[in-house]
Amino acid sequence: MSNADVFTRAVDAFNRGDRDGFASLWAADCEWRPFLRVKEEGAPYRRFRGIHEWFDATRGAFSDQRTEIEEIHEDGDRLVVLGRAHYRGRRSGVEVTSNAGWIVEFKDGEIVRVWSFRSHAETLEEAGLDASEIA
Repeated sequence: MSNADVFTRAVDAFNRGDRDGFASLWAADCEWRPFLRVKEEGAPYRRFRGIHEWFDATRGAFSDQRTEIEEIHEDGDRLVVLGRAHYRGRRSGVEVTSNAGWIVEFKDGEIVRVWSFRSHAETLEEAGLDASEIA
C-alpha cells in the first residue's frame, strides 16, 4: 500500500468517526500538529494517546466534520496534500468549509508526523513548493 493510500484510509476513518481505525495508521512515536494547535503555539499531540485525545476533542466540538482530499503530491516518504475541511459546530450549528492542507511524513508505511494548514498556499510554502511546480 502506498503512502497516499495510507493517508486516504486515515481520512476515510476520520470521516466515518472510526477513532481506532484512524489511530491504527499512525506510528507509535507519531506527532500531529493541527493548525489550531500550531496557531496557539501549543505542543503537538504525540503518540496514540495524543491522537485519541485530538480525535475525541474534535468529535466533541463538532456535530459534523469531514475532510476531502483534492490533490496528493508524493515525494519519497513525504506527502503534500491539498483539500478541504468541513465542520459544523456542535453548540452553534455554524457550518464552516475551508481549504486545508497537510504535510505528512511516513516511516515504514506508517504516519509519523503531520502538520495541517488553513490554506493551500500556506501548505505549499511550508513544503517549499510553488503552485506552478505542481500544476
